[in-house]
Order: sequence, then C-alpha cells, then structure tokens
Amino acid sequence: MDGDYPLRYCGENAGGIAKHAGGNVIFGIRPEALTDPDGADRTSSGVVTSECQIEVVEPAGSDTFAITHLGGKEVVVRLRADAKVSPGKKTTLAFNLDKAVFFDPGTQQRIA
Repeated sequence: MDGDYPLRYCGENAGGIAKHAGGNVIFGIRPEALTDPDGADRTSSGVVTSECQIEVVEPAGSDTFAITHLGGKEVVVRLRADAKVSPGKKTTLAFNLDKAVFFDPGTQQRIA
C-alpha cells in the first residue's frame, strides 16, 4: 500500500492525518478489518487489497486467524473459516481503511 491510502480513506478524519503529512504516524487496524477479499465489508468504500506473506495459520472454528508482517510488525488477520491461506505463501488481503486509526508516535495520541 502506498502513502496515499491513509488520506484517501480517512473520511471525516482526513484533516487530522493531513496535519501530519511528511511526518511519521503509527497505523492501527483491528484483525476484523484485515481479512480475505471475500470476507471484506462490501458496504465500505475504503477497502484496498495488497499481497501479504502469511506466516502462521490457526483455524478457530468460525474464523481462521493468520499472522503476517506489516511495516516490520507482527499483525493478526481474521479470515473466514474457509479462506484458502497457507503458511509461507503470499495471499491477497483486504484492508478496510475506513476502520483504520492513526496515532502520533511522539504523544501516542490518536490523530485520526
């Protein structure tokens, strides 16, 4: 994902993130907002996809959880139970950026 996505998909919070243009921010997203494309929220206009390397897969009944890395950080992904993912393989994941939050790394305060 390139750097334009946060501003494009922050909706009413775009002003908060725009004040930090050119600076560092911490990107936060919950596991349910990072999923397989078929499980993504079809009503959201902020869904983008990206290829991610899956490292761990854990079936958990009605969901499958997977681990990938984004920006050098371990991230948990919540997938449908029947999602076709395998450890060590790249797969397309859907990011619902309408659900993303951004924090100032200096103050740890939410900015958008």
